[in-house]
Amino acid sequence: MGFSKIVKWWKRLRHGSSNTSKSHTDNAQSLQTTVPLDNGSSSLSSGIPNSPSSADQQTSQPNSCAHEGTEPPSSKATSLLWTRAYEALRDKEMQLVVQYEKLLSRELDEHATGNVGLQDTPPQEDLDHLENRIDTNHDRRQAQLKAITDQGLRRADEKHANYTIFGHNFAVKDQVAKTAQFIQAIKGLIDEAVKVSPEASLAWAGVCVLLPVLTNPSAAEEANSCGLSYVTSRIRYYVELERLLWPEALCNLDLKTEFDDHIVDLYQHILEFQIKSVLRFYRKWLANLGRDVIRHDDWEGMVSKIKELEQIVREESSTANTIAARRALEAIGEVAEQQYGSMKSMISVAEQQLAEQRRTNRILEDRPIDLPVVNEARYDSVDVQDSPRCENDTRVRILETITQWADEGSGEPLFWLVGPAGTGKSTIARTVADYFAKKKRLVGGYFFKRGEQGRNDTSRLFPTLAMQLAEESPPFRGCLQKSLYGLDGDAVEKKSLKFQFDKVLWQPLADLPPADTSGLPRLFIIDALDECERLEHLSQILALLSKLRDLPSIQLRVLFTSRSAPKIIDAFESLLRDKTARSFELHLEFPEDAKADIRNFLSTRFADIRRKRSVQQNPWPTAEDLDCLVRLATSPEPLFIYAATLCRFVYDERRPSNPKKQLKLWLEQCEDNKSQLHQIYAPILSQILQDNDEAEFYRQLKFLGALILLATPLPAVSLAALLGIDLDDVNWWLQELHAVLNIPSEPHSPIRLLHKSFSDFLLSPGDSNANIYRVDAAETHTLLAAKCIQRMTSGLKQDICGIRKLDATRDDIDKNDISRCISVDLEYACLHWVYHLQGSERSFENDTYTFFYEHFLHWLEVLSLLQRLPDGVTAVRGFLEMIKRFPSTPLEFVDLVEDASRVISSFGSVIDRTPLQTYGTLLFFSPITSKVRQKFWSQRMPRPGRIQGIKPGWDAHLQTLRGHSGCVFAVAFSPDSQLLASASRGQTIILWNATTGTHLQTLEGHGNIVDVVTFSPNSQFLASGSRDKTVRIWGVDGAHQQTLVGHDSSIAAVSFSPDGQFLTSASHDRMVLLWNAKTGVLVKKIINSCESWVRRVALSADSQLIALAVSDNTIQIWNLATSSYKIMLKSHDKSIGAITFSPDNRFVALGLSDHTVRLWSVANGEQKYLLKGHNSWVKAVAFSPDSQLLASASIDRTVRLWNVTTGAHHNILKNHHDSLVNAVAFSGTASF
Repeated sequence: MGFSKIVKWWKRLRHGSSNTSKSHTDNAQSLQTTVPLDNGSSSLSSGIPNSPSSADQQTSQPNSCAHEGTEPPSSKATSLLWTRAYEALRDKEMQLVVQYEKLLSRELDEHATGNVGLQDTPPQEDLDHLENRIDTNHDRRQAQLKAITDQGLRRADEKHANYTIFGHNFAVKDQVAKTAQFIQAIKGLIDEAVKVSPEASLAWAGVCVLLPVLTNPSAAEEANSCGLSYVTSRIRYYVELERLLWPEALCNLDLKTEFDDHIVDLYQHILEFQIKSVLRFYRKWLANLGRDVIRHDDWEGMVSKIKELEQIVREESSTANTIAARRALEAIGEVAEQQYGSMKSMISVAEQQLAEQRRTNRILEDRPIDLPVVNEARYDSVDVQDSPRCENDTRVRILETITQWADEGSGEPLFWLVGPAGTGKSTIARTVADYFAKKKRLVGGYFFKRGEQGRNDTSRLFPTLAMQLAEESPPFRGCLQKSLYGLDGDAVEKKSLKFQFDKVLWQPLADLPPADTSGLPRLFIIDALDECERLEHLSQILALLSKLRDLPSIQLRVLFTSRSAPKIIDAFESLLRDKTARSFELHLEFPEDAKADIRNFLSTRFADIRRKRSVQQNPWPTAEDLDCLVRLATSPEPLFIYAATLCRFVYDERRPSNPKKQLKLWLEQCEDNKSQLHQIYAPILSQILQDNDEAEFYRQLKFLGALILLATPLPAVSLAALLGIDLDDVNWWLQELHAVLNIPSEPHSPIRLLHKSFSDFLLSPGDSNANIYRVDAAETHTLLAAKCIQRMTSGLKQDICGIRKLDATRDDIDKNDISRCISVDLEYACLHWVYHLQGSERSFENDTYTFFYEHFLHWLEVLSLLQRLPDGVTAVRGFLEMIKRFPSTPLEFVDLVEDASRVISSFGSVIDRTPLQTYGTLLFFSPITSKVRQKFWSQRMPRPGRIQGIKPGWDAHLQTLRGHSGCVFAVAFSPDSQLLASASRGQTIILWNATTGTHLQTLEGHGNIVDVVTFSPNSQFLASGSRDKTVRIWGVDGAHQQTLVGHDSSIAAVSFSPDGQFLTSASHDRMVLLWNAKTGVLVKKIINSCESWVRRVALSADSQLIALAVSDNTIQIWNLATSSYKIMLKSHDKSIGAITFSPDNRFVALGLSDHTVRLWSVANGEQKYLLKGHNSWVKAVAFSPDSQLLASASIDRTVRLWNVTTGAHHNILKNHHDSLVNAVAFSGTASF
């Protein structure tokens, strides 16, 4: 129960109605006993006589109309009603009653052992696993309940700090005097009630056990808030109902039966209430809280129902009872109300304690939000704050354009600032961020940076934006905490982009209370999209962020900046077309302004340098020199990077030089006929390298070449270690390069280029004599490849982290141990040695062969530890392609590398989870003739091991993928052959790494069997069709994109258009629908004229033709563009199990029930081949991407390959031992 509910209970207890008429009070005076309180100022009216005879005295008042000599209803009759109610409740709520009895059974255990005090108890356990020891026999059950009740009443008299209740230890922290008297009052009520009606202990046994718990004020308050104190205070009233309300002289059997039924109904609800109350207190606190929040148990409703039934009984009694009986009942009811009021007054002392609890609760509500964020990418990070802004009075019209867009309430939600390198995009973004931050309108920023961990990826983009918004908006913070309930940062980071967006942005924003949206929109800024290394996610990110325009409670805009890269252009194209985004080409807009801004920038910076370095010349630079610099910086196009680099060269705060001399050197080096890049960087390199001898000159140039050609940036210490250069030399060189490099003060942070144009200059093609600073890329890659191989040869070994456990999973290994054992330079070498070999374009040295012969398995182990095994697969395949190009490569080495590729494909999923199985499963279960097994058998773990029954050589079977809960009905490879999708009877789709067999994602959402799956041409999306009549589109990261609803029957086929913009779906309902794949909008209903029931459907690769296998065993081919009938194919009256088009659209293949496969010409409808070989119905057929091979799968558990050109049987695959084959597919490269 939450603290707010406790407060309500206290207040209701203190201020509830207790006023009654004076006559009723006088009439009940003889029934009251006084219990002194601590302060002696008030009394507790128990309303309970000391013995049953007192009750008799009450019912024999002068106004009673009972006949003399008539015996009151026996306790047996009353017990019968309680028993009827108990059995009725058992029939209605069997699980509830059984749980209650199991709970009481624990008290029987403690009673039997006499262990009722403090003891060590196990953690709370599931009641379903406890034994029910409550006897079904009435008498024996009654004895058990009496023992439990007596034990509970005795315990209430004890004053322990700890109790064992239902087998669990309960600590009473504050036994307040008034709450203790409250318990004594309840104890007295229950004690007397059970004496009057022993069967009533069905309701009160559990409450008795809980009496010590109620000495805690919070628990006491909870008892009242759920109505427990109300029901308990009326115990005597309930057990006396029949004898008090029914006149003894009235003998109408029908009325008596109806009256008893109503009492049984009331007793049933009382029992249900009391049982739920006991189970409620047994549950853990947080579990209770959760049940309250979602209102599993309607306590107020149950109490209201009890009161309603009381009223029914009263109303019936009023027609049958005499005035005397009614007065007696009213007196008892009056006493019950007084008792209830007294209880409320006694527990008010706990309010002070609860106030402290509320304060604690507020602290808990203010707890930090656990989200995976990249702090360095935030707007307020040190890196962003220390980076330059636009000079005053520069870029004015550009900033005005952005501001006007951001102020528009109905404009495009996205703004794309695009331009070439060096035009000042990021500087503008930071300036815009400053402006809107001052206006309290900036809600978050994300500044990408290539090569910097976290900042180069999208996995933490949405959480980082959400955290900044939460800091700006307290209402959003509360909604975010609610949305994230039960999730931690790690769980969020592992989810798809759509899940992250929904959880951390969309749902919290949608839950915001209604607000005045007439104010100006607020702004997110996402800078340098081209620095993100996961551009394949960009389309999805843009689509998700564009949804923000639909929020009713807040107006949001998003500003993006980037270079004009092809993938970025593609991502924005549709958004620009439908006016969701606006683009602004920075290098084309306001060119004259840009020229004036560069002049302004240079004048301001030179004035600042003149002041800091005390330059006496005035003006400096001269007007002529300034005009020259502006011309150089703006021709052929304005480059702010030119002006910025020039100023860093003239004045370097870390290494001061004479600024006049620096400027003169720059101007001397700049020639009008040289490129702008040459003019920018030649003066800098000339100053650094000009005084060196030739050897030192090329040594430093090689270092610069290595630095700019690294696959990912490295810290100075790691780069020096990799290259084998003295770190002191490296640090000395770096001091001269602050004008072109971002050199961090922390030694373990990576060195980065200030601007990519520096590497463009060093790598620029052309006459080497024209650029003496040109770096030979191939030569530098050769150097880096050699250094990587040397580093791996010296650093790799078996069990590099000292795990010593073959079954240890990667998650079992401390990440700090991995970082300690695998240094940054060794990690770099393992990940990128093949990349540099590919860049070298040269044959290999002996070191390469030696490394692979000795350390291949050690290398795989490290990749597994680094979670980069798929990169290893790509590397081995690339390596294999390279060595085949060189005739000098030994054939045995080619065989070994080919075998290595096969080994990783077969055992990748195992070693990816358990790194040391590289030396176990991989070696022991590889075929006897495996080159890897033979070469590395001496590295096996354990050494004495040997397994019998290993196959002698590799066969066609690469992997068996397990994970579905039912039959697999469809499989599809992504066009890039990286992924495999499988769909099953279990209504799920699983995405696998096609190379390693690693389970990547499980896609859930369909409500029936999934029959078809297909990938988009760019391999980024997946479409699935199901018997639930829907088509779903998914991102390959697992995010659900669209649900397409429009068919009236199960989906038989789905196909993307060649450009991926449209999706065609066909169904057994005889409809073919064309959809916009991005928006999910139905574009066209293409065909609905086939009169027969459609059994199978196939779409051609270009989505122009559709083949319908109909119920009369014919194939109808239609042209979708014209919705016209094209041709009919006869299947010789055999049932059609499968149908597909060849990728070149020349053939249609059919799998038939007569065990054959038939190939038909699409052009003329003639049968080309009848392929025989299967022994049962053919259920699936598929062409290879080049249309040269046809695969057929059959119920006979085989897959056969056929030559499409000749019709010859090519191969048979027989490894499906346990089930029929329902689906078959080729990979995009036809390798699988």
